[in-house]
Amino acid sequence: MMKRIWAIIKKELKKFFTNPRMLGAIFLPGILIFCLYTLMGNIMNNIDFSGTSTDYEYRVVMTNNYRDDIISNPKSKFEIYLTAYLEFENYPPAQFEYIGADEIEEYKTKLLDKDIDLLVQFSDDFENYIENPSSTIMPNANIWYNKEVGESESLYTVAVSIIQTAYQSFTINITNPNPGLGNSSYTMNQIISFILPMITISLLYSATLSSCTESIAGEKERGTLASILISPIKRSELALGKIAALSIVSIVAGTVSGAGVVASLPSMIGDISISISSYFLLFLMILTAVVFFVALASVVSAFAKTVKEALSYLGPFTGIFVVLALIPAISPTTGIWYSFIPVLNICSAISMILKGTVDFLFLSMTILSNIIYTILFVFLIVKMFNNESIMFRR
Repeated sequence: MMKRIWAIIKKELKKFFTNPRMLGAIFLPGILIFCLYTLMGNIMNNIDFSGTSTDYEYRVVMTNNYRDDIISNPKSKFEIYLTAYLEFENYPPAQFEYIGADEIEEYKTKLLDKDIDLLVQFSDDFENYIENPSSTIMPNANIWYNKEVGESESLYTVAVSIIQTAYQSFTINITNPNPGLGNSSYTMNQIISFILPMITISLLYSATLSSCTESIAGEKERGTLASILISPIKRSELALGKIAALSIVSIVAGTVSGAGVVASLPSMIGDISISISSYFLLFLMILTAVVFFVALASVVSAFAKTVKEALSYLGPFTGIFVVLALIPAISPTTGIWYSFIPVLNICSAISMILKGTVDFLFLSMTILSNIIYTILFVFLIVKMFNNESIMFRR
């Protein structure tokens, strides 16, 4: 039995790896992914984005050395103006905390830990300098925010505007050239985790269509499959051989596509730090998606009479998969039951990995559920190959 299955596998692999058109279908998606993601990354890294959230309470920390009479006048113009602005624009309220200049480094750590949203350091006697200029040195305000948090990015933009409104003669961040703390932009992460799963799924699915339809529906259309079916070989062996060969071809295609994604990530996500394990998990999700698509396309191809008919059935799935890929960007899909929804689970897993919020239980259930779906599809294909009315329908 294994000898006959292996003979079918070799025949199918020879057909794919000696046909320039089939080789293009295998390697082109990976090349396209690399080129497209690299281009998109270079474009987006030059665009400034900011994130906002309405259901939130801002946490602002500022030094108490902006005025010498802080005890008798506990609020600065900055706090008064910012509070009024947030209230006027129906933004979430802000909590203010005053610290000494010697506590700045400690609160930078808290900013990185997402315990606060904004850290402001006014130069000594900041407001008195502005109201009664006695020096050629302009007062300065250093402002730090966490660029991994959308609310912090948004509040930083507002804070700079508020200082420009509240004061006249001043400088901002004159001694603080890198105000954004953290590894990456929150909004950039959101955009990447929105775009990358959608395009990856679309390209991977498109790559499986030509190989699966050509191997099964194409041979049915040309009549070559019928001659094989009446040979002494068991149909279950023929089905398993084709599925195995298609899986090998798809794994190669998935490997190329995965390599394209990994190679393009530095350009796509800039200075985001992704661990080796995250790269491996991303690669594993791509392989899982490819094998699932192969099994699905093989079932449809076995049912169709011609390649054109098979493609007409498989085409609408592209739109469905794109919609599923968009869902993680607009709605939380971290619940464990999402891991049992095909394609959506893979897109959610890819989004998690890119955001750095890996849930190993979710990823494990995603892989397990897709393996189960693939096995069910393979079982269905074997049944279809044993069905005369399906395999010889005209």
